[in-house]
Amino acid sequence: MHMKQRQLYLRSIRELFGLRFFIPAYQRGYRWTREQVMALLADILEFVQRPTEDTDVGSFYCLQPIVVRQGTDDRGTYYEVIDGQQRLTTLYIILKYFQPQLEFLRYNLPELYTLEYETRQQGAYDSNQFLQRLGKEVTQEEADTNIDYHFMYQAYQSVKDWVGAQHNFQQHMVPFLNALVLSPSDNDKTKLSNIRIIWYDLGEGSKEESIQVFTRLNIGKIPLTSAELIKALFLQKRNFDPALLSLKQLQIATEWDQIEQRLQQDEFWYFLTNEPLMAGSTRIDLLFSLVKGPDDRRDTLGPFLTYSKELLDKDQIGRAKYIEDEWLKVKHCYLRLIEWFTDRQLYHYIGFLIQTHDTSRSSKKEDYRDLLRELLSTSRRMSKTDFLKELEGKIKDRLPQKKMLSELTYSTDSKPIERILLLFNIETLLQEDKSDARFPFHLFKKERWNIEHICSVADDITPSKRMPKNKREDWAKDLIPLFPDTNQPTHGAKKGQDVQQEKGQSIRAKLNELAKGTKEYDDGTFDKLYGEVARWLHEGDQIEEEDKDGLGNLALLDERTNKSYKNAFFAVKRMTIIDLDRHGRFIPIATKNLFLKYYTRFPMSMLYWSSMDAKNYLCAIERKLAKYFPSNTLETNNQNDDSE
Repeated sequence: MHMKQRQLYLRSIRELFGLRFFIPAYQRGYRWTREQVMALLADILEFVQRPTEDTDVGSFYCLQPIVVRQGTDDRGTYYEVIDGQQRLTTLYIILKYFQPQLEFLRYNLPELYTLEYETRQQGAYDSNQFLQRLGKEVTQEEADTNIDYHFMYQAYQSVKDWVGAQHNFQQHMVPFLNALVLSPSDNDKTKLSNIRIIWYDLGEGSKEESIQVFTRLNIGKIPLTSAELIKALFLQKRNFDPALLSLKQLQIATEWDQIEQRLQQDEFWYFLTNEPLMAGSTRIDLLFSLVKGPDDRRDTLGPFLTYSKELLDKDQIGRAKYIEDEWLKVKHCYLRLIEWFTDRQLYHYIGFLIQTHDTSRSSKKEDYRDLLRELLSTSRRMSKTDFLKELEGKIKDRLPQKKMLSELTYSTDSKPIERILLLFNIETLLQEDKSDARFPFHLFKKERWNIEHICSVADDITPSKRMPKNKREDWAKDLIPLFPDTNQPTHGAKKGQDVQQEKGQSIRAKLNELAKGTKEYDDGTFDKLYGEVARWLHEGDQIEEEDKDGLGNLALLDERTNKSYKNAFFAVKRMTIIDLDRHGRFIPIATKNLFLKYYTRFPMSMLYWSSMDAKNYLCAIERKLAKYFPSNTLETNNQNDDSE
């Protein structure tokens, strides 16, 4: 038995006339709103009103895909609609409204297509009959007897209201109707501009298979992507010599799957983009977007529509050559991206530029795909050495150029500081000759890493106002290990040490009471305890006021670490960072180093962050980024080096 193959092509609305569509019971009823109907009408009108200089002969306005499966019964051929019944129904309602004008202007059209709903029936009429009666004797009262009828009636009224609101619609009536119902003749397929749909016939199959496809496209909220449509377009058997059909189809399908599998690896994907995708979504769309150029279409199907249009008038030999050439371009693009990903230096430089694309100083927001297209073009005409220099120049353009690093402050330069700290982490890895470690952009982008103070900065808000009561027990539990055990004997200690230890034990006892809830701490008592803890840990009193908002007191911290109880003490942040690292969580290398006091050779204490720690940390940043900020080099070299 011959099995019908999948088909994919563009169809005019005229080509739907006379067809029979079946809407199965597993689909929801018609639910388009007034706004959706009017938006579609406005888009069609905008298409026919476009300026003469923008008019492309043979251009078309393309609607989203109609996914069908062909079947037969005792009445003949029908098409089961798996996806797109809302659009089909809306188009039918629009055509129904304009039917009198079409008849008056003698378009001599065949009968409209029919929509048969498996379970939609109310009283003497089913939904198909209700649609056919729209504009005649249907009343609001009758429409309100059924929820589907209600929305169908409202859609018809929306078309009527929209036409009435267009002051100059009469002068655009004929072009509007032409775009809506005319189709190119067999001998003149390129000269008519009209509206088309993407027709995707899945071929023969069972009802269970149809439900699976419907579930994927609708319940799972995973749309039919441009790449999936391109794959179906490229693999049609009419594109190839019958003798080579299986071989060519297998080659493209195998290479396609290999590329898609690699792009599904988060480490590769997040190196190239900042876009998270739902599980099951195709990622090869990115390559087609890069190869076919920018797309201004609202429906994101630009690459598919471009391929479809360029294939339109080619014969079998021309189609085969075109597909071979275009697929080769996609593979070359992919291999270039793999080359960047594999090369450690290119990986870090390009990864930095992608990560910071939306924080560029440019007034126009830069799309990462535009950046990738530019880099692809540049890399093809340059040696690797020159390309690296080009990348370094682009990185410099993302950094503040008119200030010394020591002059940057959190309050005025938070975004540039974020880029500097990210680059510092990257250069820390790159400048380690004996290591092949790479900055994990995929982990960095999945977490929320923000620029935060290392030593918390005091504000005018009292601790009790800053910290809600439901956070105070956890706050106390985290602090307890930092204080001497109340069971630890103090005998034998020097007098000053003895007093200090007793004071620490007293604070620990209070923290235990708060953590266990054995004693009620009102706001005033809590504020007093908070002050005792801050003094014991020297929080804030070991760093100069002018250093608190400077680069030496800023780091990349994840939100959970820094904001669990707002402005946590340095010692608590340090314990949290170490604990996260112990459990395998990603910590940026420089963030981990600073909390281990790596940049200070002889730290005074591990419990607080001092001005000396801040200055040594700043010096380390200046040294690592010297090639981007040469004016900092002399200042750094003249400072007393107490680090590394």
